[in-house]
This record gives sequence, structure tokens and C-alpha cells, in this order.
Amino acid sequence: MTTFNTKLNLTNFSRSLGNGITMGKEFAAGLHHAIATKNTNHLADLYSHAKAKNGGDSAAQRVIKATVIAVYSGTEDKVAKFEEPTDLTKGIVIKTKGCTINKDYLAALDTLVKDKATMRGDVWKNTFSTKTETKADPVKIAKGLAKKAEDDKIEGGRDALLAALVAELGGLAIVQEGNIKIAA
Repeated sequence: MTTFNTKLNLTNFSRSLGNGITMGKEFAAGLHHAIATKNTNHLADLYSHAKAKNGGDSAAQRVIKATVIAVYSGTEDKVAKFEEPTDLTKGIVIKTKGCTINKDYLAALDTLVKDKATMRGDVWKNTFSTKTETKADPVKIAKGLAKKAEDDKIEGGRDALLAALVAELGGLAIVQEGNIKIAA
């Protein structure tokens, strides 16, 4: 069994910041090392090197952070936290105390590396995205459209807007306020 060389991994990762495939492979190796040793200092070093590269590689920083947070999200109430100190002489700290490894995300990481996915690509980003999808509020949308119609930003105003909605949605009918008894 070969031992993990943190210095070599850090050097290879830093060199590969422009090559998303190699960057992903080196990052995954560093992440597995951090999990095995229960020590995230090496991950903090990888993040710091991305931060230091040419004034800061913010895309690399975001993907590192998202991947680490996703992998260390095995419990709902505890996820990894990145703490950047205000003192510039101090390094970044990644806190994972109480976090468990999400085996699904870890397996996804290994699959991405095996498939030679680029760490800078949408597939990697979407795999580890921890943002929850928010549903559009239909009332809010309707109020916004009504406001636009009132402000004459919609040609023909509210009547044209309603006619367009009826035509688009089909199966709807708009009955004028005074004609409700006739239609019923």
C-alpha cells in the first residue's frame, strides 16, 4: 500500500488548477485522505492554494467548498463550515466536528473522477450543489403581471393580459363582473 503524500498532492493540485480533470483527481485524493485521517487541514491547504492562485480562483474555491460541504453532509443538522480568519496571517479552517460523510456524494465524487469529469464543469457543479430549488409563487407572479398591466407596460392593459392567459392556458373563461349570474 502506498502512503498518501500531502506535499505532492498539494503541488499537483496547484499545478492543475487550469485543468479541471486533473484538478478533480487530485482534489478527490486529498478529500479521501482527509476522511481517512479525520483531519481537514489538507483540504484547507487545497482551498488556500486556489485562493492564492493569480489573485484568487473564485470558481475553484466555490467548487471545493460545495464539494466538501456536500460530502460532509451525512446528517441534516451538521454540515462542514469554512471559516476564513480576519487575520491574514492565519489559514482557513474547515470545521467538520459532528458531521458524517454522505456516502452517496462520496460515491458520486469517485464516479466523476473515474469518468474524467472536469471539476470546473456543470456536471461536477450540479452534482454537489446544495442549493434547494424554490418553487415560483403563482400569486406573486400574478401580482407582478397585474402591476405591469396597470402601468401600461403591457399593450392593451389587463384585458389583453387576461385574454392572452386564457388563450395560452386553454379551458379557461373570463366572465365580466356584472355577468356572473348570466354565465351561471
